Amino acid sequence: MRPLPVVPLPQTDELLSSWLHRVAAYYLTSTEHLLAHIGGREVDPRSLDDDPGPEDLRAIAGALHTDIPTLLARTFAGTAAPVRAFVALGGRPRVCQWCTEYFWSKGMRTVFLREWCVAFATVCRRCDEPMNRWNLRRSNWPDWSEAEWAQQRAFELCVALQPSLLHAEHAATVGRIMTALATPVPVPPRGRRVKQDRPALYQSSMYRYVARRRADVADHTRPFASWRAEAQLVTLCFLGDIAYNRSFWEEMIEYDLIETDDPDLLQALLAPVDTDWRAQ
Repeated sequence: MRPLPVVPLPQTDELLSSWLHRVAAYYLTSTEHLLAHIGGREVDPRSLDDDPGPEDLRAIAGALHTDIPTLLARTFAGTAAPVRAFVALGGRPRVCQWCTEYFWSKGMRTVFLREWCVAFATVCRRCDEPMNRWNLRRSNWPDWSEAEWAQQRAFELCVALQPSLLHAEHAATVGRIMTALATPVPVPPRGRRVKQDRPALYQSSMYRYVARRRADVADHTRPFASWRAEAQLVTLCFLGDIAYNRSFWEEMIEYDLIETDDPDLLQALLAPVDTDWRAQ
């Protein structure tokens, strides 16, 4: 197929599906119809963000006047499996406030950047501004000031946890810990009326409120990045509070939810962060 006569320029760090969506909008068609017209096999743009095939890459590169390495840089192809637990291609609970306002002012309300999909991302690659805003609903919080505090606290923890995504083994450790916090465990009998198993996260009053509001809570069967923004926030805050609680992690080890060395790595990652509950 011939290259498209007009192709809107991509934004810095723009996700491939976002760019394709804007190209399709220019021609007053859907992204699926555009991909079918281009001649690739895949018509789901989200699949292209994950693992595009060689035929699709050749077709898209030819149609959009670019090359395959440039397209791959706008996807998460080749990302290690443990790291993928912290990449949300569908939910995107993180955004950059400054870039979002700019895009909206230019009428580009559908632009999504690649870094916005990374759960522990702290700086927007396009504008280099701190990315400490989550998409939250006020109705899911008893006090909005508490939500603002949680965002700032979670941002500090993301700064400490982000380097773990550079190492697949470290990412696997953090992934196990997040799953352990959300996995239902037997509720201890000390003064609790609830008899059924509950995740360890229920020790957090913020998490209990989010769960009562019927918002999507942390799901131990799904990767961390797919959880709703509220669940990510309270999990990060709770993780910072209990990072140095030896008895808690020993219990998680007894349940075979984490490995023996996992708490040591977590403490090493969070060492730069001031933690009020650090063991003396």
